[in-house]
Amino acid sequence: MSSPKPIQLILARQLCSSLAVPILLVDTEGTLIFYNEPAEVILDQRFEESGEMAADTWSGRFALADEERKQVVFQFRFDPGTVLPRHRHKCHAIAYTVSGEWEYEGLRLPAGALAYEPVESEHTPSSEPGAELVVFLKSETDDFLVNYMPDGSEIPMDMGFFKALEGASQADIERLSAELTDDGAA
Repeated sequence: MSSPKPIQLILARQLCSSLAVPILLVDTEGTLIFYNEPAEVILDQRFEESGEMAADTWSGRFALADEERKQVVFQFRFDPGTVLPRHRHKCHAIAYTVSGEWEYEGLRLPAGALAYEPVESEHTPSSEPGAELVVFLKSETDDFLVNYMPDGSEIPMDMGFFKALEGASQADIERLSAELTDDGAA
Protein backbone atom coordinates (compact mmCIF):
# COMPACT_ATOMS: atom_id res chain seq x y z
CA MET A 1 0.00 0.00 0.00
CA SER A 2 1.37 3.40 -0.95
CA SER A 3 1.76 6.18 1.59
CA PRO A 4 -0.85 8.97 1.71
CA LYS A 5 -0.15 11.91 -0.62
CA PRO A 6 0.02 15.55 0.54
CA ILE A 7 -3.14 17.56 -0.17
CA GLN A 8 -1.17 19.88 -2.51
CA LEU A 9 -0.25 16.91 -4.72
CA ILE A 10 -3.82 15.59 -4.68
CA LEU A 11 -5.13 19.02 -5.77
CA ALA A 12 -2.42 19.44 -8.42
CA ARG A 13 -3.24 16.00 -9.86
CA GLN A 14 -6.93 16.87 -9.94
CA LEU A 15 -6.24 20.15 -11.76
CA CYS A 16 -3.88 18.47 -14.27
CA SER A 17 -6.45 15.76 -14.95
CA SER A 18 -8.95 18.39 -16.08
CA LEU A 19 -6.58 20.05 -18.59
CA ALA A 20 -6.45 19.18 -22.30
CA VAL A 21 -2.70 19.86 -22.67
CA PRO A 22 0.05 17.44 -21.61
CA ILE A 23 1.14 18.08 -18.02
CA LEU A 24 4.02 16.36 -16.24
CA LEU A 25 4.40 16.91 -12.48
CA VAL A 26 8.02 16.51 -11.40
CA ASP A 27 9.44 16.87 -7.90
CA THR A 28 12.72 18.63 -7.08
CA GLU A 29 14.69 15.36 -7.44
CA GLY A 30 13.38 14.92 -10.99
CA THR A 31 10.96 12.11 -10.15
CA LEU A 32 7.90 12.16 -12.39
CA ILE A 33 5.15 12.03 -9.78
CA PHE A 34 2.13 12.36 -12.08
CA TYR A 35 1.11 12.97 -15.69
CA ASN A 36 -2.32 13.53 -17.18
CA GLU A 37 -4.10 11.72 -20.02
CA PRO A 38 -2.84 14.03 -22.83
CA ALA A 39 0.74 13.32 -21.66
CA GLU A 40 0.17 9.56 -22.03
CA VAL A 41 0.85 9.96 -25.77
CA ILE A 42 4.30 11.37 -24.94
CA LEU A 43 5.26 8.61 -22.53
CA ASP A 44 3.41 5.87 -24.44
CA GLN A 45 1.63 4.51 -21.36
CA ARG A 46 -1.00 5.42 -18.81
CA PHE A 47 0.06 6.80 -15.43
CA GLU A 48 -1.93 4.03 -13.77
CA GLU A 49 0.35 1.53 -15.56
CA SER A 50 3.68 3.27 -14.90
CA GLY A 51 3.23 5.01 -11.57
CA GLU A 52 5.96 7.39 -10.44
CA MET A 53 9.24 7.24 -12.39
CA ALA A 54 12.77 8.28 -11.46
CA ALA A 55 14.34 11.00 -13.64
CA ASP A 56 16.73 8.60 -15.37
CA THR A 57 13.80 6.37 -16.35
CA TRP A 58 11.47 8.95 -17.89
CA SER A 59 13.56 11.95 -18.95
CA GLY A 60 15.15 10.45 -22.06
CA ARG A 61 11.92 8.91 -23.31
CA PHE A 62 10.44 11.55 -25.50
CA ALA A 63 10.50 14.14 -28.16
CA LEU A 64 7.04 14.62 -29.59
CA ALA A 65 6.04 16.88 -32.46
CA ASP A 66 2.28 17.05 -33.04
CA GLU A 67 1.67 18.55 -36.50
CA GLU A 68 -2.10 18.79 -36.06
CA ARG A 69 -1.93 20.74 -32.79
CA LYS A 70 1.32 22.53 -33.73
CA GLN A 71 2.85 21.50 -30.41
CA VAL A 72 6.27 20.17 -29.53
CA VAL A 73 7.42 18.62 -26.24
CA PHE A 74 11.02 17.58 -25.63
CA GLN A 75 13.68 17.12 -23.03
CA PHE A 76 16.76 19.35 -23.20
CA ARG A 77 20.02 18.99 -21.31
CA PHE A 78 22.52 21.81 -20.77
CA ASP A 79 26.05 20.54 -20.17
CA PRO A 80 27.94 22.59 -17.55
CA GLY A 81 29.23 25.85 -19.00
CA THR A 82 26.88 25.83 -22.02
CA VAL A 83 25.89 29.08 -23.71
CA LEU A 84 23.36 28.56 -26.50
CA PRO A 85 23.12 30.81 -29.55
CA ARG A 86 20.77 33.77 -29.25
CA HIS A 87 17.34 32.75 -30.50
CA ARG A 88 13.87 34.13 -31.17
CA HIS A 89 10.62 32.37 -30.35
CA LYS A 90 8.03 32.09 -33.11
CA CYS A 91 5.86 30.29 -30.57
CA HIS A 92 4.79 30.24 -26.94
CA ALA A 93 7.26 28.27 -24.80
CA ILE A 94 7.05 26.79 -21.33
CA ALA A 95 10.21 25.30 -19.83
CA TYR A 96 10.30 23.34 -16.56
CA THR A 97 13.67 22.92 -14.87
CA VAL A 98 13.91 19.27 -13.80
CA SER A 99 17.40 19.55 -12.31
CA GLY A 100 20.34 21.94 -12.19
CA GLU A 101 19.97 25.62 -13.02
CA TRP A 102 19.93 27.74 -16.18
CA GLU A 103 19.41 31.40 -16.92
CA TYR A 104 18.69 34.01 -19.54
CA GLU A 105 18.64 37.79 -19.45
CA GLY A 106 19.52 37.70 -15.73
CA LEU A 107 16.63 35.38 -14.77
CA ARG A 108 17.91 32.34 -12.82
CA LEU A 109 15.81 29.17 -13.12
CA PRO A 110 16.75 26.46 -10.56
CA ALA A 111 15.22 22.98 -10.25
CA GLY A 112 11.45 23.27 -9.94
CA ALA A 113 11.26 26.63 -11.77
CA LEU A 114 8.87 27.22 -14.64
CA ALA A 115 9.60 29.76 -17.37
CA TYR A 116 7.15 31.18 -19.89
CA GLU A 117 8.59 32.73 -23.04
CA PRO A 118 6.13 34.59 -25.31
CA VAL A 119 6.03 34.75 -29.10
CA GLU A 120 8.81 36.99 -30.51
CA SER A 121 10.84 36.90 -27.28
CA GLU A 122 14.57 36.78 -27.92
CA HIS A 123 17.30 35.66 -25.53
CA THR A 124 20.56 33.75 -25.00
CA PRO A 125 20.06 30.85 -22.55
CA SER A 126 23.03 29.49 -20.60
CA SER A 127 23.89 27.20 -17.72
CA GLU A 128 27.04 27.27 -15.66
CA PRO A 129 26.29 24.17 -13.50
CA GLY A 130 24.28 22.29 -16.16
CA ALA A 131 20.53 21.68 -16.21
CA GLU A 132 17.85 19.38 -17.50
CA LEU A 133 14.56 20.81 -18.81
CA VAL A 134 11.26 19.68 -20.21
CA VAL A 135 10.12 22.15 -22.89
CA PHE A 136 6.63 22.62 -24.36
CA LEU A 137 6.24 24.74 -27.51
CA LYS A 138 2.92 25.85 -29.06
CA SER A 139 2.83 27.71 -32.38
CA GLU A 140 0.16 29.11 -34.67
CA THR A 141 2.34 28.12 -37.66
CA ASP A 142 4.94 25.43 -38.33
CA ASP A 143 7.71 27.80 -37.15
CA PHE A 144 8.99 27.51 -33.58
CA LEU A 145 12.47 28.99 -33.08
CA VAL A 146 15.21 30.78 -35.02
CA ASN A 147 18.80 30.46 -33.78
CA TYR A 148 21.13 33.34 -34.67
CA MET A 149 24.63 32.02 -35.22
CA PRO A 150 27.82 34.07 -34.66
CA ASP A 151 28.66 33.94 -38.39
CA GLY A 152 25.39 35.77 -39.16
CA SER A 153 23.54 32.70 -40.40
CA GLU A 154 20.16 31.65 -39.02
CA ILE A 155 19.05 28.13 -38.15
CA PRO A 156 15.25 27.80 -38.16
CA MET A 157 13.71 25.12 -35.98
CA ASP A 158 10.34 24.34 -37.55
CA MET A 159 7.95 21.39 -37.34
CA GLY A 160 10.10 19.43 -39.80
CA PHE A 161 13.13 19.89 -37.53
CA PHE A 162 11.25 18.62 -34.49
CA LYS A 163 9.62 15.75 -36.43
CA ALA A 164 13.16 14.65 -37.32
CA LEU A 165 13.96 14.45 -33.58
CA GLU A 166 11.15 11.99 -32.93
CA GLY A 167 12.75 8.62 -32.43
CA ALA A 168 16.24 10.10 -32.11
CA SER A 169 18.28 8.71 -29.25
CA GLN A 170 19.45 10.93 -26.41
CA ALA A 171 22.98 10.55 -27.81
CA ASP A 172 21.78 11.82 -31.23
CA ILE A 173 20.17 14.86 -29.63
CA GLU A 174 23.24 15.59 -27.48
CA ARG A 175 25.46 15.35 -30.58
CA LEU A 176 23.22 17.86 -32.43
CA SER A 177 23.27 20.19 -29.42
CA ALA A 178 27.06 19.96 -29.23
CA GLU A 179 27.33 20.82 -32.93
CA LEU A 180 25.14 23.89 -32.44
CA THR A 181 27.03 25.09 -29.36
CA ASP A 182 30.44 24.35 -30.93
CA ASP A 183 29.41 26.54 -33.89
CA GLY A 184 28.32 29.17 -31.39
CA ALA A 185 31.73 29.12 -29.69
CA ALA A 186 33.69 29.37 -32.93
